[in-house]
Amino acid sequence: MDETIWSTNIRGITSKLPLLQHEIQHHQPSLVIICETFLTANVPDTALNIPGYSFFRRDRVSFAGGVIVYFKNSLRIQRLTHFERPEHEAIWYNLQTESNLEIFGCAAYWPPSPASDLMQYIQETSDAINFNQNSLILIANAHHSQLPLGTHTNASGAALYSFMCNNDLQQIVTEYTRVTADSKACLDIMLTNVPELLHFKGVLPGIGNSDHAIAVAIIGCELQAPDSTASRPSTKSSFDLSNTNWRLLDDFYSRANWDLSMQHGDMDVAWSKFKEILLRGLNNYARKTQGH
Repeated sequence: MDETIWSTNIRGITSKLPLLQHEIQHHQPSLVIICETFLTANVPDTALNIPGYSFFRRDRVSFAGGVIVYFKNSLRIQRLTHFERPEHEAIWYNLQTESNLEIFGCAAYWPPSPASDLMQYIQETSDAINFNQNSLILIANAHHSQLPLGTHTNASGAALYSFMCNNDLQQIVTEYTRVTADSKACLDIMLTNVPELLHFKGVLPGIGNSDHAIAVAIIGCELQAPDSTASRPSTKSSFDLSNTNWRLLDDFYSRANWDLSMQHGDMDVAWSKFKEILLRGLNNYARKTQGH
């Protein structure tokens, strides 16, 4: 079965959750990016559970908005909360492929008239993960963007187009994802620096009465399960420290939640958590070479 990523705008998730659950369990996507969840703190996590999946959520403080990322329980994925800001609806995460490729992703809601600080924030965060050495997938729900991205578009699409060009990224969605009697627009933006690994597959009908279709992309490599390394020969990693971005590495370690690794009574678990943070910093900001 293909490893796939979905992107859609649901216009309120709670009333459509049974339909969403049915579609997810039928198609088995690896990642599901959903905008405009309309969730508030009054909706507990337990009300959003889908069997076989976990999720990251980001609610808007005011009414409407909101982003949620569902992912298979089998995936090795971590939320990068140190990159997130309360004023922006964006969820950053990191996942690994079976070939040990690091993929950094962002699920974001892109408002019709994005503020300049949103553009600055996305750019600075993208620079911080050093995606010239790592893979980046930015999935944004924009407003009224035309195809190809950058033509006859509004401020939202123009800002994304500028970001795409400045960072040598590619928009892979090639179909309109919202079509009405009066208009058509591509509201789902999937930008990546690894188009050879992420391929647009097409669209599926929206969830419930949402007129926003589901954009589907295929990941061209197998994603890694949390414990899958136990069954494979071990691979030692070495790092070329002469190509290390020490400023960003220091910033990463200063923001890391080291206390989390010390909250376990089991020393093996504590060491594993500690090493995971240590290696994540090196993987992000130092050039890695492989050796057996």
